[in-house]
Amino acid sequence: MLNQMKVKEPEMHRKYRPQIDKALEDIRGRGFCVSLGEIRREVHAVGVPMRRTVDGEVVAFNCTVPAFILKKGQLEDDIGPRLVAMVRNIEASLGMH
Repeated sequence: MLNQMKVKEPEMHRKYRPQIDKALEDIRGRGFCVSLGEIRREVHAVGVPMRRTVDGEVVAFNCTVPAFILKKGQLEDDIGPRLVAMVRNIEASLGMH
């Protein structure tokens, strides 16, 4: 996907590369990444990819929350870990250990 973005949207790829690199690092370390208003400042989100494709498709789950109702650290300390647990349970039920 990143290669497609680099080819089809090189300006966007350059603009967001630092955030993309941070997100990939966070996914490797915590299982999820967050967006704290980078695209739209009033919207914060957390995302978790499945570790394998499903029928050749990349699948990710996310939770988007209006920034004004979030408590400090809620995405990182509560919602993110719970979303990871949910996705791992789905993977297990699909036999994707």
